[in-house]
Amino acid sequence: MKRKFLLLSVLVLSVALLGRGEASDVKVIKYANVGAADTAGNLVALEMIDYLEKISGGKMRLELYANSALGNNREIVEGIQLGSIEMATPSTAILGGFTNSALVFDLPYLFKSYESAADVLGGDTGKSILAELESSGIMGMGWSVNGWRHLTANKPIHHPSEMKGLKIRVMETQMHIDHFNAIGASAIPMSFSEVYTSLQQGVIDCQENPFITGTGAKLEEVQKYWMKTGHIFDASPVLVSKVFWDGLNDEEKGWVRDLVDTYIPVLWERCREAEQKIEDRLRNNGFNVIVELSPSEKAEFRAAAQPVYDKYRNQIGGDLIDKIEKAQEKY
Repeated sequence: MKRKFLLLSVLVLSVALLGRGEASDVKVIKYANVGAADTAGNLVALEMIDYLEKISGGKMRLELYANSALGNNREIVEGIQLGSIEMATPSTAILGGFTNSALVFDLPYLFKSYESAADVLGGDTGKSILAELESSGIMGMGWSVNGWRHLTANKPIHHPSEMKGLKIRVMETQMHIDHFNAIGASAIPMSFSEVYTSLQQGVIDCQENPFITGTGAKLEEVQKYWMKTGHIFDASPVLVSKVFWDGLNDEEKGWVRDLVDTYIPVLWERCREAEQKIEDRLRNNGFNVIVELSPSEKAEFRAAAQPVYDKYRNQIGGDLIDKIEKAQEKY
């Protein structure tokens, strides 16, 4: 179904483009991510297509490539650097290869709420980390969001001790591997496109992702229990290729900034709405079970993950970690 949806989207876009009789000097922005075509972020991107055409008078066009159509997170960011992909919203985890500061967003249980995360990401801290990417050929334009990352499995899990012996799929990033190994699981890095089949065949026992991403890949069919661990707030940087950016004139750069600034708040709002709708659906579909963790149970997971903080504190910068934690004291 996902492939049919994506194919339909591409066909609709192709027909629309044929009908426009576009000029050869139209600037094209290939916008890539790994999420399924019908997730909140990609549905908003369809609105972005129309908005960019309107504000540019048809001189600039956005093309959406969802569902890993242009590669996994790593391949997408490499495309951004090369200029073969103009815009992307990958996982924050992939940014750790370019600036140690970005690793901070993958520390488990760092953020308290949507509001506190928005303050940090939209403020000086979030902006300064994005600015550090420019030397690697990446323009950081702002922060989108996919919601909270939660744990799923085929048994209810309330304590880290219940993770022992479970093979869990994680993203191909060392901090995520260290996190789940620290709490007793066996972390297996794997491309997201392989997760459904691997769960179905028993190659892995569980996985972790935002509700939006997990249900976008139909993982509720192969994972009964969805534990609201909220272990990571899954922010997503809005990246633009510096190769592409440097080739734009001031007016064209203004269109891109307008597009991003207009739709980042929309993305946050739609993500939050979609997250709640998905949770409600999972609660009431007759098969899946939402497991709420008590504050003390969450504290157990946070304590079990402390070795990750100890290992990465110097690499990330203790001052940065402290600054983010202090900024959330009012929440």
